[in-house]
Amino acid sequence: MLRVCLLLLSVLSLVGCDRLLGADDAPPVVAPVAPPQVTIATNLRQGATLYVDGQDRGPLVNGARVTVGPGAHVFEARRDDEILARVERTLESGREAEVRLMTTSPPGAEPVAGTEPLAGAIRPGAAPVTRATVAMGEIVLEEGREAMASEARRALRARVRSIQGCYERALSSRPGARGDVRLLVRVAPTGTVRSAEVVEGVDSEVDACARDAVRRLRFARSDGGRFRTSFSFNPPSVEAAPSVEAAP
Repeated sequence: MLRVCLLLLSVLSLVGCDRLLGADDAPPVVAPVAPPQVTIATNLRQGATLYVDGQDRGPLVNGARVTVGPGAHVFEARRDDEILARVERTLESGREAEVRLMTTSPPGAEPVAGTEPLAGAIRPGAAPVTRATVAMGEIVLEEGREAMASEARRALRARVRSIQGCYERALSSRPGARGDVRLLVRVAPTGTVRSAEVVEGVDSEVDACARDAVRRLRFARSDGGRFRTSFSFNPPSVEAAPSVEAAP
Protein backbone atom coordinates (compact mmCIF):
# COMPACT_ATOMS: atom_id res chain seq x y z
CA MET A 1 0.00 0.00 0.00
CA LEU A 2 2.85 2.38 0.82
CA ARG A 3 4.37 1.79 -2.60
CA VAL A 4 1.03 2.61 -4.29
CA CYS A 5 0.77 5.92 -2.41
CA LEU A 6 4.31 6.89 -3.33
CA LEU A 7 3.62 6.06 -6.96
CA LEU A 8 0.50 8.28 -7.01
CA LEU A 9 2.43 11.18 -5.49
CA SER A 10 5.08 10.87 -8.19
CA VAL A 11 2.44 10.95 -10.94
CA LEU A 12 0.82 14.07 -9.46
CA SER A 13 4.13 15.90 -9.31
CA LEU A 14 4.83 15.11 -12.97
CA VAL A 15 1.40 15.91 -14.39
CA GLY A 16 0.74 19.09 -12.36
CA CYS A 17 -2.38 20.12 -10.50
CA ASP A 18 -3.42 22.60 -13.15
CA ARG A 19 -3.63 19.91 -15.82
CA LEU A 20 -5.60 17.62 -13.52
CA LEU A 21 -8.05 20.37 -12.62
CA GLY A 22 -8.32 21.75 -16.15
CA ALA A 23 -8.06 25.34 -17.35
CA ASP A 24 -11.76 25.98 -16.76
CA ASP A 25 -11.40 25.32 -13.03
CA ALA A 26 -8.76 28.00 -12.50
CA PRO A 27 -10.06 31.13 -10.71
CA PRO A 28 -10.66 34.11 -13.06
CA VAL A 29 -8.21 36.98 -12.98
CA VAL A 30 -9.99 40.28 -12.32
CA ALA A 31 -8.16 43.41 -13.40
CA PRO A 32 -8.25 46.13 -10.74
CA VAL A 33 -10.40 49.18 -11.55
CA ALA A 34 -8.86 52.51 -10.67
CA PRO A 35 -11.07 54.79 -8.55
CA PRO A 36 -12.03 58.17 -10.03
CA GLN A 37 -9.42 60.93 -9.74
CA VAL A 38 -10.76 64.46 -9.22
CA THR A 39 -8.79 67.66 -9.73
CA ILE A 40 -10.04 70.62 -7.71
CA ALA A 41 -10.08 74.05 -9.37
CA THR A 42 -10.81 77.00 -7.10
CA ASN A 43 -10.19 80.73 -6.82
CA LEU A 44 -10.03 80.65 -3.00
CA ARG A 45 -6.76 80.35 -1.13
CA GLN A 46 -7.03 81.39 2.48
CA GLY A 47 -9.05 79.76 5.21
CA ALA A 48 -11.27 77.49 3.10
CA THR A 49 -11.67 73.74 3.66
CA LEU A 50 -12.61 71.08 1.12
CA TYR A 51 -15.52 68.81 2.06
CA VAL A 52 -16.55 65.74 0.07
CA ASP A 53 -19.92 64.24 1.01
CA GLY A 54 -19.79 66.14 4.31
CA GLN A 55 -16.32 64.82 5.22
CA ASP A 56 -13.39 67.17 5.88
CA ARG A 57 -10.69 66.51 3.24
CA GLY A 58 -8.27 69.18 4.40
CA PRO A 59 -7.42 72.71 3.20
CA LEU A 60 -8.85 73.76 -0.16
CA VAL A 61 -5.96 74.05 -2.63
CA ASN A 62 -6.20 74.92 -6.31
CA GLY A 63 -5.02 71.95 -8.39
CA ALA A 64 -5.32 69.42 -5.55
CA ARG A 65 -6.16 65.83 -6.56
CA VAL A 66 -8.74 63.84 -4.62
CA THR A 67 -9.56 60.14 -4.91
CA VAL A 68 -13.20 59.16 -4.38
CA GLY A 69 -15.38 56.18 -5.19
CA PRO A 70 -17.60 56.00 -8.27
CA GLY A 71 -21.10 57.44 -8.03
CA ALA A 72 -22.69 60.73 -6.98
CA HIS A 73 -20.71 63.06 -4.72
CA VAL A 74 -21.09 66.54 -3.23
CA PHE A 75 -17.99 68.79 -3.18
CA GLU A 76 -18.04 71.90 -0.99
CA ALA A 77 -15.72 74.76 -0.10
CA ARG A 78 -16.42 75.85 3.48
CA ARG A 79 -15.16 78.42 5.92
CA ASP A 80 -16.43 77.84 9.46
CA ASP A 81 -20.17 77.12 9.03
CA GLU A 82 -20.49 78.94 5.70
CA ILE A 83 -20.62 77.03 2.41
CA LEU A 84 -18.69 79.17 -0.08
CA ALA A 85 -19.20 76.94 -3.13
CA ARG A 86 -21.00 73.64 -3.78
CA VAL A 87 -20.88 71.23 -6.74
CA GLU A 88 -22.66 67.89 -7.25
CA ARG A 89 -20.97 65.42 -9.64
CA THR A 90 -21.49 61.80 -10.66
CA LEU A 91 -18.16 60.05 -11.30
CA GLU A 92 -17.24 56.88 -13.21
CA SER A 93 -14.56 54.34 -12.32
CA GLY A 94 -11.21 54.91 -13.98
CA ARG A 95 -12.19 58.38 -15.25
CA GLU A 96 -10.65 61.70 -14.31
CA ALA A 97 -12.79 64.78 -13.68
CA GLU A 98 -12.41 68.42 -12.71
CA VAL A 99 -14.56 70.03 -10.02
CA ARG A 100 -14.66 73.83 -10.07
CA LEU A 101 -15.37 75.38 -6.67
CA MET A 102 -15.51 79.00 -7.75
CA THR A 103 -16.86 82.04 -5.94
CA THR A 104 -16.53 85.78 -5.91
CA SER A 105 -13.84 86.95 -3.50
CA PRO A 106 -15.31 87.31 0.01
CA PRO A 107 -13.50 89.29 2.72
CA GLY A 108 -10.20 87.64 3.63
CA ALA A 109 -10.03 85.54 0.48
CA GLU A 110 -7.35 85.97 -2.14
CA PRO A 111 -8.35 85.04 -5.69
CA VAL A 112 -6.03 82.89 -7.75
CA ALA A 113 -4.47 84.74 -10.66
CA GLY A 114 -6.12 84.02 -13.98
CA THR A 115 -9.55 83.07 -12.63
CA GLU A 116 -12.65 84.96 -13.69
CA PRO A 117 -15.29 86.31 -11.28
CA LEU A 118 -18.72 84.75 -11.36
CA ALA A 119 -21.25 86.00 -13.86
CA GLY A 120 -23.29 88.80 -12.39
CA ALA A 121 -20.43 90.39 -10.45
CA ILE A 122 -20.74 94.17 -10.26
CA ARG A 123 -18.13 95.91 -12.39
CA PRO A 124 -17.05 99.56 -12.31
CA GLY A 125 -19.33 101.78 -14.36
CA ALA A 126 -22.25 99.34 -14.29
CA ALA A 127 -25.76 100.44 -13.41
CA PRO A 128 -26.60 100.33 -9.68
CA VAL A 129 -27.71 96.86 -8.60
CA THR A 130 -29.54 95.97 -5.40
CA ARG A 131 -28.26 92.87 -3.58
CA ALA A 132 -30.10 89.59 -3.52
CA THR A 133 -32.16 89.26 -0.37
CA VAL A 134 -33.24 86.37 1.84
CA ALA A 135 -36.07 86.83 4.35
CA MET A 136 -36.83 84.27 7.04
CA GLY A 137 -40.45 83.36 7.69
CA GLU A 138 -42.18 82.41 10.92
CA ILE A 139 -41.38 79.31 12.96
CA VAL A 140 -44.57 77.26 13.32
CA LEU A 141 -44.18 74.66 16.07
CA GLU A 142 -46.23 71.52 15.46
CA GLU A 143 -44.79 69.25 18.14
CA GLY A 144 -42.34 69.64 21.01
CA ARG A 145 -41.49 72.14 23.71
CA GLU A 146 -42.19 75.83 23.07
CA ALA A 147 -38.57 76.81 23.66
CA MET A 148 -37.64 74.93 20.46
CA ALA A 149 -39.32 77.61 18.32
CA SER A 150 -37.35 80.45 19.91
CA GLU A 151 -34.10 78.45 19.67
CA ALA A 152 -34.72 77.80 15.97
CA ARG A 153 -35.63 81.44 15.30
CA ARG A 154 -32.49 82.73 17.01
CA ALA A 155 -30.18 80.22 15.31
CA LEU A 156 -31.62 80.74 11.81
CA ARG A 157 -31.44 84.53 12.07
CA ALA A 158 -27.72 84.13 12.70
CA ARG A 159 -27.43 82.06 9.51
CA VAL A 160 -29.37 84.33 7.15
CA ARG A 161 -26.17 85.98 5.89
CA SER A 162 -24.67 82.57 5.11
CA ILE A 163 -27.88 81.54 3.31
CA GLN A 164 -27.81 84.79 1.33
CA GLY A 165 -24.22 84.11 0.24
CA CYS A 166 -25.23 80.63 -0.89
CA TYR A 167 -28.17 82.11 -2.82
CA GLU A 168 -25.98 84.68 -4.57
CA ARG A 169 -23.66 81.90 -5.74
CA ALA A 170 -26.64 79.90 -7.00
CA LEU A 171 -27.75 82.91 -9.06
CA SER A 172 -24.53 82.68 -11.10
CA SER A 173 -25.86 79.53 -12.77
CA ARG A 174 -29.59 80.22 -12.31
CA PRO A 175 -30.11 83.96 -12.91
CA GLY A 176 -33.49 85.19 -11.76
CA ALA A 177 -34.25 82.21 -9.51
CA ARG A 178 -36.70 83.45 -6.90
CA GLY A 179 -39.53 82.28 -4.66
CA ASP A 180 -40.24 80.69 -1.29
CA VAL A 181 -38.65 77.57 0.16
CA ARG A 182 -40.86 75.96 2.81
CA LEU A 183 -39.48 73.23 5.05
CA LEU A 184 -40.83 70.67 7.48
CA VAL A 185 -38.17 70.04 10.13
CA ARG A 186 -38.07 67.05 12.48
CA VAL A 187 -35.81 67.17 15.54
CA ALA A 188 -34.51 64.02 17.25
CA PRO A 189 -34.45 63.65 21.07
CA THR A 190 -30.67 64.13 20.90
CA GLY A 191 -31.22 67.70 19.68
CA THR A 192 -29.97 67.10 16.14
CA VAL A 193 -32.12 67.64 13.06
CA ARG A 194 -33.42 64.27 11.93
CA SER A 195 -34.77 65.56 8.62
CA ALA A 196 -35.40 68.82 6.78
CA GLU A 197 -37.97 68.16 4.06
CA VAL A 198 -38.53 70.74 1.32
CA VAL A 199 -42.32 70.98 1.06
CA GLU A 200 -42.24 73.79 -1.50
CA GLY A 201 -39.12 74.93 -3.31
CA VAL A 202 -37.55 77.03 -6.04
CA ASP A 203 -34.96 74.66 -7.55
CA SER A 204 -32.47 72.12 -6.24
CA GLU A 205 -29.60 74.56 -5.68
CA VAL A 206 -31.61 77.31 -4.00
CA ASP A 207 -33.53 74.74 -1.94
CA ALA A 208 -30.20 73.35 -0.70
CA CYS A 209 -29.19 76.78 0.62
CA ALA A 210 -32.09 76.73 3.07
CA ARG A 211 -32.12 72.99 3.76
CA ASP A 212 -28.39 72.75 4.55
CA ALA A 213 -28.59 75.66 6.99
CA VAL A 214 -31.50 74.04 8.83
CA ARG A 215 -29.78 70.66 8.98
CA ARG A 216 -26.89 72.16 10.96
CA LEU A 217 -29.16 73.40 13.77
CA ARG A 218 -28.63 71.98 17.25
CA PHE A 219 -31.17 72.01 20.07
CA ALA A 220 -31.19 71.08 23.73
CA ARG A 221 -31.95 67.42 24.44
CA SER A 222 -35.67 66.75 24.82
CA ASP A 223 -38.38 64.46 23.50
CA GLY A 224 -37.78 65.81 19.99
CA GLY A 225 -40.25 67.82 17.98
CA ARG A 226 -41.41 69.13 14.63
CA PHE A 227 -41.78 72.62 13.18
CA ARG A 228 -42.21 74.43 9.87
CA THR A 229 -40.30 77.40 8.56
CA SER A 230 -39.70 79.20 5.27
CA PHE A 231 -37.32 81.53 3.44
CA SER A 232 -38.13 84.03 0.69
CA PHE A 233 -35.45 84.44 -1.99
CA ASN A 234 -35.36 87.54 -4.21
CA PRO A 235 -32.65 88.16 -6.84
CA PRO A 236 -30.92 91.53 -7.26
CA SER A 237 -32.56 94.05 -9.54
CA VAL A 238 -30.97 96.78 -11.63
CA GLU A 239 -32.18 100.19 -10.56
CA ALA A 240 -33.31 102.30 -13.46
CA ALA A 241 -31.13 105.36 -13.90
CA PRO A 242 -33.04 108.67 -13.94
CA SER A 243 -33.60 110.03 -17.42
CA VAL A 244 -31.64 113.16 -18.27
CA GLU A 245 -32.92 115.50 -20.93
CA ALA A 246 -30.39 116.90 -23.32
CA ALA A 247 -29.54 120.54 -22.79
CA PRO A 248 -30.95 122.86 -25.46
